[in-house]
Amino acid sequence: IPNAKVSVVGLSRNHETLQPEHYFERFVGQLAERTALIVDPMLATGGSMIATVNLLKQRGCLDIRALVLVAAPEGVRALEAAHPEARVQDEVFAIDDTCSHSEASLAEGDVTDFKIECWLHGAEFDLRTGEALTPPAVAPVKAYSVIVDGDSVTVDA
Repeated sequence: IPNAKVSVVGLSRNHETLQPEHYFERFVGQLAERTALIVDPMLATGGSMIATVNLLKQRGCLDIRALVLVAAPEGVRALEAAHPEARVQDEVFAIDDTCSHSEASLAEGDVTDFKIECWLHGAEFDLRTGEALTPPAVAPVKAYSVIVDGDSVTVDA
């Protein structure tokens, strides 16, 4: 997204209270006029996500979306409780974490439109099928069947 305005929020977990602590922010432009996309590899307890949504709302942002690779049921419930207006989508995919070309972790890559990009060399894989979409990767990564049943997520390995 070449014309995107990028803002940054920095949070860390206080190891004594286990609560998120805000240590950095840099907002660009009028947040009320923009869509905010929170990118977080894992929604575990929901604390950091809730704190980030709260901060964005305090700064006037009206359209907030989140992209996570792994979401624990506890984190989803906490986010829904803190922000009942949140729409939580339940599409879940599971693929091997290792790029078939370079042995790099895919968890560090960018995700867009059902694709994950290897951070090391830019190969893209389909999150639904594991298919290698762009060179230099040609071999797919293994995709797993995922069953979501209420609060339970089962990956058929």
